[in-house]
Amino acid sequence: ATDEVVQMAGEVPTAMSFLIKGSVRITTTAEDGSVLSLSVLEAGSFIGLTTLTRQPSSTTAYALDEVTALEIDRDHVENLVMRSPQLLQELGRIIDDRRRESSRAIDRERVK
Repeated sequence: ATDEVVQMAGEVPTAMSFLIKGSVRITTTAEDGSVLSLSVLEAGSFIGLTTLTRQPSSTTAYALDEVTALEIDRDHVENLVMRSPQLLQELGRIIDDRRRESSRAIDRERVK
């Protein structure tokens, strides 16, 4: 539902969620506690990548409208990427890109 938390920063996801319908806003929290909007993910996107690394998510995802998502639990995702080293590399790159995006947003806020 609208404004529902789909993924919470600081929690280790137990699954990857693929957005089938709807959209989510990805946010991070600055040092002063302000919430910074990073991006909007639409159908076809996914969240919960750090389920593979078992690291806490650095961002929170809020539903902007009614969202339908397909969740694939960690064990199934791990089996898939173990058979496809290229997929594992690509998911690792996306994790790094999203973390850099979050860090840059926090740095920009710090400069204000």
